[in-house]
Amino acid sequence: MPDPYLIFFMTGGFMCFYTFLIEKEKFWIMLMYLCFGLGLLTKGPLAIALPGLIMLVFLIRTKRFTWSMIHSFQIPAGIIIVLLISLPWYWLNYHASDGLWTEGFFFKHNLQRFSDTMEGHGGFFLLPLIMVIIGLLPLGIFCIQAMFLA
Repeated sequence: MPDPYLIFFMTGGFMCFYTFLIEKEKFWIMLMYLCFGLGLLTKGPLAIALPGLIMLVFLIRTKRFTWSMIHSFQIPAGIIIVLLISLPWYWLNYHASDGLWTEGFFFKHNLQRFSDTMEGHGGFFLLPLIMVIIGLLPLGIFCIQAMFLA
């Protein structure tokens, strides 16, 4: 199960992101890209797409989304770091399996899971949110109020 590793690397990436916002040191943003590159190895594009969306919303909500802020993230260097970490693995798997593993991983397990029921898992699309709130009871009921107040 790669989920704990994904959560670890995403959490590390978020911590580095927030520390960078406070301290403005290049080290933290590069460490963030390292975490996201390792997250990409564990679970695929989700490790970059989900944190990227969360960070974008955070910057917009806190009114920090400016061109100078985006420039400070050194995105080209970050892309290089992420690719240096993850590309060799995906490239070697592509060649070792004649593309079958890569196709199955990216198209079936990363895209098709959102549109089709797989492995007998089906149900109401809000069920995971409901289960999280139930799992956090009794205090989880305040999550709904906190979302509206946020």
